[in-house]
Amino acid sequence: MRGSAAMWRVAGLVAVMLVPAAICRSAPPDEHLVDIGGELDESIIGEGIHRAENPGPGDTYHAFFHSCSFRWFANRWRMTLPAFPERDNLVTFRAKLERSIDLSFGQGFEARISSAGAEGLEYSVVVPAEAVGYYETLPVSGVADPLFESTDRDRRERAWAVDWVRVRPVDERPEGVVVAISAAPPQWPEEHFINVGAIDADGDALDEAAIVEGAYYPEGYNANSKGAFYRWCNFRWFGNEWTVTLPVYAGENNEIVFRGQSSRMLRMSLPGILEDVYIAPKPANNEYRIVLPADAVGE
Repeated sequence: MRGSAAMWRVAGLVAVMLVPAAICRSAPPDEHLVDIGGELDESIIGEGIHRAENPGPGDTYHAFFHSCSFRWFANRWRMTLPAFPERDNLVTFRAKLERSIDLSFGQGFEARISSAGAEGLEYSVVVPAEAVGYYETLPVSGVADPLFESTDRDRRERAWAVDWVRVRPVDERPEGVVVAISAAPPQWPEEHFINVGAIDADGDALDEAAIVEGAYYPEGYNANSKGAFYRWCNFRWFGNEWTVTLPVYAGENNEIVFRGQSSRMLRMSLPGILEDVYIAPKPANNEYRIVLPADAVGE
């Protein structure tokens, strides 16, 4: 597969830029911290999460609201957190909570947190490695119990207010912390997965089989970056023209998903098979999708 673009960035399969960037490769961090209401949370919040709010005056009814930025979450909400692949992930919310929240993680793993017994406004759940898989992102959703019903002039659903969310990999599950469970084994889709920019313990790239030409060095986990993309995943920059080789399922329709951050249009082609395909920038969840018909893939 070949592609060209003035600028394009992707983690998961490919990445593109006009010139090579300065190399900034760091070891995976000890934690991902998302400041809800801060500058990087736009990349992870989904439906059911209200606008960011700054600390209020000191006479608010609880110190939480005049000590931090935060967002109100509705009765039902969704977000996508950065995660540590193939590890148990300890997910902690710092929040003002006066009810219970039923949480769902990844492939149907569920847990409940409650305002009863919280210390320091922190609520934690262990998300098993089976729920995370080999991905660097983790879908999370929640439902309030009981549902919030407004009795004042602010008619928004305000089930709980969240200050930050922290994700840490753990080798041992902390005693007394809720563990998300699933009623059945996770049903991961049949797929080939290439983590572009990933390296092994010896520093060798794990994506070399897919990279043909036009790609630069593996990078990622830049704690000083002002962009969430560069801070929470590994990736490669690609040149204006590049070539990758991807595994496919013979005789079937194939969906190809690229996860990344784009600033403009990308043109992709499969010479001799399909006409050029144009992909628009800034899709939902940074996921770019194209489908290869079975007759184009062949046997």
